[in-house]
Amino acid sequence: MQNIFNRDFKNVRGYFSKINSLNSNSLPKSITILGAGISGLVAAYELKKLNYEVRILEASNRIGGRIWTYRFGDENRTAYGELGAMRLPFNHEFTHYYINEMGLQSQLQKFVTIFKNNECFLDIKGKVCRLKDAIHEIYPSYEFSKNRKFKSKYTERFASALKTIVDAMSPKEIRELFETDLHNYLLDELDDSLEGCSVELKDEDFSPNNVLPLLSKLRGRCEDVLRTYLRHIILESSSDLYQLAGGMNQLPDAIANHLKDDIRLNAEVTGICLEDNRVKITINGNEQLYSDTVLCTIPFSVLREMKLDGFSKEKLDVIHNLTYVGATKVLFYCKDRFWEKDKYQIKEGASISDRVIRQLYYPLASPDNSSFQQENPGVLLASYVIGEDSKYLAELSHHKQINLIKKSVSRFHPEIETKDMVQDVAIISWEKHKWTRGCSGVMWLGRSKYNIEVVTKPEKKLYFAGEHCSMDNAWIEGAITSALSQVEEIVQLQTRTILLEPSVV
Repeated sequence: MQNIFNRDFKNVRGYFSKINSLNSNSLPKSITILGAGISGLVAAYELKKLNYEVRILEASNRIGGRIWTYRFGDENRTAYGELGAMRLPFNHEFTHYYINEMGLQSQLQKFVTIFKNNECFLDIKGKVCRLKDAIHEIYPSYEFSKNRKFKSKYTERFASALKTIVDAMSPKEIRELFETDLHNYLLDELDDSLEGCSVELKDEDFSPNNVLPLLSKLRGRCEDVLRTYLRHIILESSSDLYQLAGGMNQLPDAIANHLKDDIRLNAEVTGICLEDNRVKITINGNEQLYSDTVLCTIPFSVLREMKLDGFSKEKLDVIHNLTYVGATKVLFYCKDRFWEKDKYQIKEGASISDRVIRQLYYPLASPDNSSFQQENPGVLLASYVIGEDSKYLAELSHHKQINLIKKSVSRFHPEIETKDMVQDVAIISWEKHKWTRGCSGVMWLGRSKYNIEVVTKPEKKLYFAGEHCSMDNAWIEGAITSALSQVEEIVQLQTRTILLEPSVV
C-alpha cells in the first residue's frame, strides 16, 4: 500500500509559490464565484487567503455540487452512500493536498473497485457466477472462435476478458465501438502478439484484473474516441483508488467551513451580461448584482439555459455544444448487510451485470462483521449506469426504476426482494438534475473539436472553471486544478492592472 500520509506535494507547493510571488499587492480585491461545488469552493478558499473579498452564489440549497453523500437512517445518519463522486486516485496530488489541508487524511481508505474482489458476481449473457469463475462460466459465451481460427490457444480467453472489462465499465456507444474494433482488427493483433507466447499461462492470468494492463497496449491502436475512453477505464479500475470513510462530502464541507459568511444558497443565476469593465448577474429572475471579476464554475449544460449577453460567438458555440454524459445512481438502504454473511462473504468491491443495473458497489465493511445477532443496516449502490444506459433508466417512473433494479440485483442476491429488506431508496439522474444537466463533460464525445484553451478562455472579466474545463473530466482533481489555474490567471491580471495604473501623489 502506498504511503498516503507522508507526501511532499511538490507540484502543489510549486504552484502556491508561484501564486504568492505574483500576489505582491496587499490591497483588497473582490470577486464573485458562481457555484459552490468543489471547484468554486477551492477557488474561493485560495482567493480569500490572497486577501480577496469573496462572494459565492449557489443555486441549490446545498454545497458540494456533484460531491453528494446521501445519508439514511436515524438522527445519527451513519449509513450513507455516494450519489456523486465516490473515489479518487492516489496520483491526484491536488485532491490529496486539500484532504491533508482539511485534516481529513486519517479518513482515507482504499476503495475496492471493479474486478478487485473475486467473490463478487458477474451476470453476463444470462449466466450468473462469481468473478473467480468467469473464465469457465462466462468467457465461452462470447464465442469468438465460432467463425474464425486463432493461432494461439490463449487469444479467445484474453479477448473474452477484455470484452468483459469494456462491457462492464462503458456506456453503450463505447461498447459498440469496441465491438467493431475488436472484430475488425484487434482480435487479429491480439492473436499475432500471443502466437509466440512461450510461457504456460494459468486460469488466473485471464481474470479481468490481470488482463487490464493489456488495455494500455491496445489503447493506441483504437479509434480516437475509444482510445480516450479506455484511459478512463484504466484509471477507474486502478488498485490505487481511495475514498473518505464517513462520506466524500467531508471535503467540500470542511472547505466551506472557512467560507461560511461568503456563501449564499438558493441564489439561482438566470442571466449573465458582460459589460466592458464589469459583469452583471441576474439572480432568481429579477435581482441584479454587479461584479468587477467573476469566476463561473457552472456546467456549460446549465449555462446554456440562461440568458447570456455580450459573449463571443466562439464561446457561445462551446457553451451550447460541449457534450455532457448522463449518469444515474441508485442507493438501497438495506436493513441487513446480507452480502457480508457467510453465504456471500463480500466485503467491498463491485458486482457487474449486463442488465439495467450495470454496476453494483458494496460499501466499506461494517466495523463489526463477526456478529449478526442484531440488525446491521448498510447501503448498496445498487445501480451505477452512464450514457445511454442512464438515459433509459432516467426516463422510467420511480416505481419502475426500483422494481427493475431489484429484479436485476436479485439474480445474485435474492434477499433484496424479501419484505422490508430495502428500507429506503435514493436516486439521482444527473442529466435530469436542474443544477448539473449531466454527470460530467466528456473527452470522448463531441469534445475533440474544442481544445482546452477554447473551453477555458475568459470572456472579458468572466473566467471559467470546473471539471469540464480540465483534461481530468469527471474527477475531483479536474475541478480543483481548473479552479487553481483560473486563480492564477486572475491574480496575474490583477497584478498587471495594478502595475499599469498611474501612481497617485
